[in-house]
Amino acid sequence: MYKKILIWASLLLLTACAAQNDTPIVETWSVDTGAIQEEPVAQLTWTKVFLIDIDPNNTGLDVIGCGDHMAYLEYDMSASQDPVYDTLAELLTLSPNNYSGYYSALDNAQLTVNSLSINNGVAEVYLNGTLSFGGVCDNPRVKAQLEQTLLQFPNITSTDIYINSTPLDDFLSLQ
Repeated sequence: MYKKILIWASLLLLTACAAQNDTPIVETWSVDTGAIQEEPVAQLTWTKVFLIDIDPNNTGLDVIGCGDHMAYLEYDMSASQDPVYDTLAELLTLSPNNYSGYYSALDNAQLTVNSLSINNGVAEVYLNGTLSFGGVCDNPRVKAQLEQTLLQFPNITSTDIYINSTPLDDFLSLQ
């Protein structure tokens, strides 16, 4: 018990010292190294993988693209050491059989997470691979699915997403 109190006191002291130095908190995930964090991500038991509800009669969440609405599926991430990385990986590998009634513009994607870092609330994500579209409506769908899946986390306020080192908006404009 005394050892636990001493460890917590040390962590609090280190946190206070870090705050006085105005050092930005950087959280980094890497496929090769796993999670490296200066501050733990909020303990989440469930995360959301965002999809597209193309039924015009549903009101869903945000309206995007061709009048579509965002929808989501929840996944248990209580055992995850890297909930942000694991949730993004789940979105990229989701099987069409897993989301009856919804659509994923990433169905034909062969994308993997090369790196993911969070610095001062900005998630910087590098994806590698290929992405095929089912039509012009898929461009805003892809962007919305990736961004909304990341923005659900309280420590992420904005995103910088790259596909094959090309910024997402530039990549999508070429499609």
